[in-house]
Amino acid sequence: MILDGVIKYSLHHVTAPLIEVDSTELKQWFKVCRQYNLLGQDPDRYDGAAYGNISQKLDQGFIITGTQVSGLDEIHDEQLCWVTQVDAANNQVYSEGPIKPSSESMTHSTLYDADSAIKAIIHVHSPELWARDLPSTSPSITYGTPEMAEAVAELLKDPQVRDLGCIRMGGHEDGILFFSENMAKTGEKVVQIMEKS
Repeated sequence: MILDGVIKYSLHHVTAPLIEVDSTELKQWFKVCRQYNLLGQDPDRYDGAAYGNISQKLDQGFIITGTQVSGLDEIHDEQLCWVTQVDAANNQVYSEGPIKPSSESMTHSTLYDADSAIKAIIHVHSPELWARDLPSTSPSITYGTPEMAEAVAELLKDPQVRDLGCIRMGGHEDGILFFSENMAKTGEKVVQIMEKS
């Protein structure tokens, strides 16, 4: 069995300082999601692997939290990575930064490519939210795969899914993707749905 949080794509990573970018909002929403326990690391969940990630679209590529950092109370530039290119059809991810990117980088890339209005994504884990009747990928499709990327792109063809800004990952236990036109609106979607629970 492959653990959650394990990178499944072929990664081409260059270790370097993070590019100059304002990641203030991303770091703030990371802390908010940690307070709600939507990002984190728990020895009793997912075989102890860290869960959840956040990304923000740039002119070319996007920045995303690094692999296995979601258990930290807060993040800094050292925990962020710049994904420069994704070839989902061939299961390839190219990145630069002080840390390797999240295992869900391919899915984030698919959302950005499918709708140019999407500029921020928060991938949370919540058993309570996951149990709700939300737009969902098939339970047979696991995280971090080209199949997941294809399933997410297919769901985004539905205008109601785009307006809702939320997709349940049916084959990724408790995993939910939130997305919107900026980091603040994406974070607000997360908080709103949490406070309704």
